[in-house]
Amino acid sequence: ASGVAGLQPKLLRDLILKHLYSAGACTLASLARRLAIPLDIVVKHIDFMRLGGLVEPLAGEFHYADSSWVLTRTGRGRGADALARCGYTGPAPVSLDEYALQFGGDLPTRGAASLTRWKDELAEGVLRPEQVETIASAILGRGVLYLWGPPGSGKSHLLRSMRQALGDPVPVPYAIAIGDALVEVFDPAFHRVSAHDADRLPGSDRRWVWCDPPAIALPHAVGPDDFEIRLDHWGRRLHAPLQIKANRGLVIVDDLDRRPGFGQLLSDRWRDLVDRGCDTYGVPGHAPVELPWHGQVVLASSLPPEQSLDESVLRRLSCRVEIAAMRPAEYQAFVERFYRTHGHPCPEGLVSWLIEQHRSLGLPCVPGTIMQLIRIAIDRARYRSEPTDLGLPALEHAWQIHRGLVSREAGASEPVGPHGTIAALPSRRITGSIDVRAQQPVQALRVRTATYSSDDLR
Repeated sequence: ASGVAGLQPKLLRDLILKHLYSAGACTLASLARRLAIPLDIVVKHIDFMRLGGLVEPLAGEFHYADSSWVLTRTGRGRGADALARCGYTGPAPVSLDEYALQFGGDLPTRGAASLTRWKDELAEGVLRPEQVETIASAILGRGVLYLWGPPGSGKSHLLRSMRQALGDPVPVPYAIAIGDALVEVFDPAFHRVSAHDADRLPGSDRRWVWCDPPAIALPHAVGPDDFEIRLDHWGRRLHAPLQIKANRGLVIVDDLDRRPGFGQLLSDRWRDLVDRGCDTYGVPGHAPVELPWHGQVVLASSLPPEQSLDESVLRRLSCRVEIAAMRPAEYQAFVERFYRTHGHPCPEGLVSWLIEQHRSLGLPCVPGTIMQLIRIAIDRARYRSEPTDLGLPALEHAWQIHRGLVSREAGASEPVGPHGTIAALPSRRITGSIDVRAQQPVQALRVRTATYSSDDLR
């Protein structure tokens, strides 16, 4: 209740108007649940709004607490105006001071049990023990981690596994009140409600949701606007930046070498976040605000950091780990462990055959190759309705498919394309068909910028 008292009364009344406008009629208890605030605060605001002629109980219902309340004609007009200004109709927001109190100061210590479990299960041996220790210690702080290595070395698998190392659930507000503006933070696309949330005490503040620590992987289409408070013009809703949605979690940037200009965006956007643990954001119609941030940026690339980042970002890197190609002994241990973990004995001679195939083509020995071969073998067995066979012959055939070396059966007269594709069939007329060209003059059909004739449509 003390937190709700810090919100502007008009903001809460506008939220009540929008909920009643959308629902048609609500009891006071239902309004309290929708707004995630105590019932006595709802009663206080309903009393004020009733005196102003904005709400009224349904006719024939006289018990104050159990009555269903609706908007008057004047209230419906005010509710429509409130929705036109801001389309948010969720629980009540937290104040800017509440958010700063929750996320400011020192970062809470990650759970030791989570880090231990993550280190034990990490990438099934992709990293060396000293590299695991380096990354685990870096996750405890605030900074930028940089991982690089050849394609297939396990970088993406490592990034997906990092969520396990983040420890206990974190509180995420549905929205933050900045003046009379509401900035939405909780996003089901990025936040996964923790089982811990169901065990909270009845008196806890329901304006916050307990979620698993967020790990947001940035899509390739991300741009500078995604790191600012963004207005959705269609729904008239303000959305928090991606890094704020990832507070106390990870912001993951995979394939950095295939994102032109992203290094400069990092330099411009993350300097204050890493150095001061906060940044300033513009809010449409309001003065800029400063929001705290505690989290980790994880970058992955096939290039060394010096080839992807400028000096201002390089000096802010808290950890650089090269996930190099495996040596033969490491590759053998990885493949045997992979088979053993999935309940299959490693076929005799498989690893030496794999190493020789890699050596003959000048390819690095990376974990992604054996995983891809196994997927191909499983898919082929499923297509043929056969039991799954992960023996050497099956993986030899998978290698032929994977590298485009499959040849046609003996006796075929047409060669196979360069990647195992079937050669184009010769054109032929079907007996009894009608030759359109003998019936109609040739006419061109223009579709966008390409022109097609009746010969092409035969």
